[in-house]
Amino acid sequence: MELTVASYNIHGCRGNDGQRRPQRVGSVLEELDAHVLTLQEVHSTFPRGSPDHQASWLARATGLKPVEGWTLTRDGDATAT
Repeated sequence: MELTVASYNIHGCRGNDGQRRPQRVGSVLEELDAHVLTLQEVHSTFPRGSPDHQASWLARATGLKPVEGWTLTRDGDATAT
């Protein structure tokens, strides 16, 4: 069995047109059809379950299970998300 891993910087779900549309990112993730996806710049500062919490939204849209990890905040401190 092959294991497919992909890494994708979603830039906070903001496209080249400047609009934040997580639906586009969800479509790309489904097209990748990877077993494991690592995502960067996923905005998750909103409460979990909020429509603006991108990790939750993408999980619901794709059926994937998010595993959030450590991130650096703007002031340089590491924090769990």
